[in-house]
Amino acid sequence: MYQFVHVESYSRSSPKTAQHKNSKSGKSSSKSGGHCVKYIVDEATRADGAHPHVDAPAPPILHYGKPLDQLEVTCEAWASTMTDSRGHKLRKDALCLAAGIVSAPHDIEPEAWEKFRSDSIAWLKEKYGDALESVVEHTDESHPHLHFYVVPKPGQRFESIHQGRAAAAAEKGQGGKKGEQNQAYKAAMREFQDEFFDRVGIQHGFTRIGPGKRRLTREEWKLEQIQAAAAAKTIAVAEATVTTSKVESQAIKQQAVNDAKVFADKTLKKADQILKAAESKGFASGFNKGIESVEQLPWWKKVGLYLSGAVRERDKLKVELETTKGDSETWKEKAKRYFGINKQLDLELKEVKPKLLSAEEELSVTRHKAKQAALLREENDQLTRQLGDAEHKIGGLQGRVEALKSMVDEQESAQKAQPVARRYEHEEGLSR
Repeated sequence: MYQFVHVESYSRSSPKTAQHKNSKSGKSSSKSGGHCVKYIVDEATRADGAHPHVDAPAPPILHYGKPLDQLEVTCEAWASTMTDSRGHKLRKDALCLAAGIVSAPHDIEPEAWEKFRSDSIAWLKEKYGDALESVVEHTDESHPHLHFYVVPKPGQRFESIHQGRAAAAAEKGQGGKKGEQNQAYKAAMREFQDEFFDRVGIQHGFTRIGPGKRRLTREEWKLEQIQAAAAAKTIAVAEATVTTSKVESQAIKQQAVNDAKVFADKTLKKADQILKAAESKGFASGFNKGIESVEQLPWWKKVGLYLSGAVRERDKLKVELETTKGDSETWKEKAKRYFGINKQLDLELKEVKPKLLSAEEELSVTRHKAKQAALLREENDQLTRQLGDAEHKIGGLQGRVEALKSMVDEQESAQKAQPVARRYEHEEGLSR
């Protein structure tokens, strides 16, 4: 399972549709600016016609803040206190609302969802403070999720509630070009994801990012899930140990978070390295193409190296835990529990390695069979050509045989006819 938290920006009215010209093709197309506050509110409150993706709509559950029908008024009130860079009244299409979503996997247990929901709301309240207007839950879709809505306080600019736009504005103020502003925006939004992961995601065994965007193999993704689950269990053990002091408990929790972060960072770097290696070999579609071309990119060997690194990190952690046993009996118990979790990880790693070896053997057998099939196909094609030639020759010979047979039949008929003719001539002579 991996975390999903996302935030978007909206204005009081949708920007006008504009004509956008493609610089390469020269063709023009309409380009819309997106939805407005009213549309977002109608969708969230399940107003008629605003929820085509929901079969059986149910009203949202308000967990924090004001009812959603007050959101438009709040945005209007804020906009009335602000001016643009020229001192003019804000346009209707100026951004005024940050709306986001926090989602959990569809198969999450009810108790786990309640805890995750509570921790997520606590993080949102701490992050946005009084600017957090509302948090609601939808229960009529496949994945349990929260929607949150943030409006700047009067006199504060919109960038104060959106760290991505704040970073882009700061870069622009320093003379940065558009591309540099975009990079600053992306970096700030990655920090947004990191904050949620550190404070909420890792506490519940979620990974930082899913496998698809990082082009991870199934084994790498499985290994990261195991690491995240182990970290979550360790944190739970530390919180449940009433005999542990707050300082010790926090140290264990922080160690688990740090281990998981290091593991996630390694996964990101590993994915980048594999992608660059694939692109350097000239694969048109990057790593995905490289996976298909097993001759050029043996992915099972890369995964094997990756698992070896994970084992070394685990062994290092075991040594560090072993050195703390002499501190106190309580610490020893915690170390044993932590060691048990890593022992489980060790067993799961051992299950993965034979599968990789088996996959390598199957690939080798498949390649050998493919080569044999190619040779057999070539021999079959050659025999087919020879058979065609033979049939052609046989047809010619049959024609010649028929011609000779016809000549023989004609000669035999001629020979038979000669004695008869002579007898007739003799009989005619006698009668004379």
